Amino acid sequence: MSQPAGLPPSNLQLVAFDISGTTVQATEHVSEAFVQAFQRFGIRVTEGDVSPVRGMGKPRAISEILSTLGADDDEEVVGSIHLAFKEILAALYRERGLTPIAGALETFRWLRSNGVKVALTTGFDRQTLELVLQILEWESGVVDAAICAEDVPEGRPAPDMVFRVMELTGVGDPGKVAVVGDTLSDLESGERAGAGWIIGVRSGAHTGEQLAARQPSVILDSVADLPAFFSQDAYLE
Repeated sequence: MSQPAGLPPSNLQLVAFDISGTTVQATEHVSEAFVQAFQRFGIRVTEGDVSPVRGMGKPRAISEILSTLGADDDEEVVGSIHLAFKEILAALYRERGLTPIAGALETFRWLRSNGVKVALTTGFDRQTLELVLQILEWESGVVDAAICAEDVPEGRPAPDMVFRVMELTGVGDPGKVAVVGDTLSDLESGERAGAGWIIGVRSGAHTGEQLAARQPSVILDSVADLPAFFSQDAYLE
């Protein structure tokens, strides 16, 4: 995909992207892993039960699903289901592979070539994040930082991961950061961090109508549209 000749806004220093559903086509793997993990413990959940918690740190997501179902959500139960989720998701990723969202790599390159840092954030654990980066061959030279919910005190929708990638990339002002994601939790984390741009994409778990409830800066079809949006935004400074 060709990128526009324009430049990003001069006050944009960092773009923090979610992974699954935002930069990687893998949303069905995550829902399937949730459903199978709960089934191991005799608990029936559907994709409809999983959808509202997509994007959250996975232990919190599991706890919220259990609470919604009126089931026991103590720490031991949550931990056991989370372990099963990680095992199942890893197996699905290895079996089926992973594919970047069309245009994601080009968007990363365009941003970095114009002096904007690129970071990845995810509600997964560290082992799953490393597996994803390995399968995609994004382990080095593709982004400036990649972190998971385990790297911070609290996962999404808390703003901790945004603040952490700011530290890692040397960006001090959240107003110079864009947060991009496909879930309400992604957008809420950007709001709570005070990000200058909060950008929803329709390529993942939540629809444009759902994302609009959080009144983001813009809702795009995918991350492939970011260079055009930012180039236009640069002329509006």
